[in-house]
Amino acid sequence: MLLNNSKPYYQFIDNQSNHTWIVVSGWSLLGSFVIKPVKKSNVLFVSDYDPYTLLEDIDFWFKEYAIQDYSIMGFSLGGLWLSRYVSYFMMAKRVVFSGIRSRYMEQDISSLRLGLESNFCEILTLFWRNCISVSFNSDTYFQNQQDYSWQCKRLLRGLDYLNEFDFQWPLEDEKVHFFHGQLDRIAPLKEITKQDAYDFQVIKRQGHICCPDLDILDG
Repeated sequence: MLLNNSKPYYQFIDNQSNHTWIVVSGWSLLGSFVIKPVKKSNVLFVSDYDPYTLLEDIDFWFKEYAIQDYSIMGFSLGGLWLSRYVSYFMMAKRVVFSGIRSRYMEQDISSLRLGLESNFCEILTLFWRNCISVSFNSDTYFQNQQDYSWQCKRLLRGLDYLNEFDFQWPLEDEKVHFFHGQLDRIAPLKEITKQDAYDFQVIKRQGHICCPDLDILDG
């Protein structure tokens, strides 16, 4: 496993495969917690990024790891970002969205913004708690999230992005898949109205972080 602690935060897991999953994580969340462990493919986790400049960063890592055969998943903020750049990843074997919603509420974003400015650690811990269900194994989740050096400026950029853009529903395609937690409180399932047009899988008893098994999509 190779770690690069520069900003943005990338984690590349080399499983000696020709295929790589690129996982673009959500706001204030480390990517390794948003999916089940992948065994069939390499994984490039992308966390703690500036969504406004992310595309050029990912392009760099395509070259750095000579990634050619790949799939990509966007979770939450990462899903919103991916929805705007699907055409850039036309060569992807699979395109996965997890924990998305059509639009994040300005009031919720404002509350997070004020919380970051008044009580940084407390608001992040509350958000992390709201992302998981009671059945989620949180033994290392909170500790790893708390140990990471989150930067307020970068988190605010993520909130700006969530406030500025709507989710762009992709064209129907057999390689496009959606996963959503049945108990999602951040992006409630009841607010999604277009799931019938896609391969849309609801993961029972899971929250915003629903941990899809990407190995299943590799066949």
